[in-house]
Amino acid sequence: MMNPYLNRLKKLPNVIYLFTGILVLFAILSPNFLSMTNLTNMVLQGSVLLIVSLGMTIVMLSNGIDLSVGALMSLTGMIAGFSLSRESGVIPALFIGALMGLLAGLLIGFLVARLDFPPFIATFGMMGIFEGTSLFMNKGESIYWKESAFNFIGNGYLFQIPFPIWLAALVFFMVYILLYKTPFGVNVFALGGHEEGLRLSGVSVKRQKILIYMVSGLLASVGGLLLASRIASGHPTVGIGYEFEAIASSVIGGTSFFGGQGGIIGTVFGALMITLLRNGLNLLGFTTPYQYCAIGLI
Repeated sequence: MMNPYLNRLKKLPNVIYLFTGILVLFAILSPNFLSMTNLTNMVLQGSVLLIVSLGMTIVMLSNGIDLSVGALMSLTGMIAGFSLSRESGVIPALFIGALMGLLAGLLIGFLVARLDFPPFIATFGMMGIFEGTSLFMNKGESIYWKESAFNFIGNGYLFQIPFPIWLAALVFFMVYILLYKTPFGVNVFALGGHEEGLRLSGVSVKRQKILIYMVSGLLASVGGLLLASRIASGHPTVGIGYEFEAIASSVIGGTSFFGGQGGIIGTVFGALMITLLRNGLNLLGFTTPYQYCAIGLI
């Protein structure tokens, strides 16, 4: 009989072992890698990516894809910046940003579920629209605001821990409950594994798809708000590339491109893996092109 401990180890996502191995490698190669400052900074950097990747994982589990998340992050930051620059307050800026994500997801979900657009085509097209709108809003320039409580979201500390880490943990907990403890989550896996079976069971597949893209849009906007707060500005292209890294985080974490298989535990380590690679390679003097190549190889 197999040892229960070994049996549990076999069930862990493979990315955990890969993550541990690369962590040890960078610890050997770079003396500063395991410093508390660097480790905190690494987790802080991974907070935004994790939030966006959780939404991407839900979409991919349902046999979809969302290429618009990076552009939506940029647009959300610009909209929040526009609101804050007119001194409307933090709450309206957060509300408008979150609403933008929900509406964007609703629109994409409508295109995919009601008009039968392939997810790749629908989200690729919306990526261009979101990015174009971001550039149009302030003629391609960043939007700045006066010192605001909004900046606390990306730069503040709570109990000596950076607030973005708390926010990412809260989002993970909420997505975990949504995906594993509610009918919505059951339907997500069923949609990716056997869409026709889900339809025959009486579930509205179209409604489910719309809800999935709304969740993805909301999480992309939360990531965009967090990123805008960190850099204290709305930048029209700041989210470019996050769609690639969110997909990579999900796939590295074990989520299938064909839906129905995977989960958010692996996504956490996938997002940390990408952040780990970027951070470690940066400490070793490798520039962004080499970092992207490393992510692609993984």
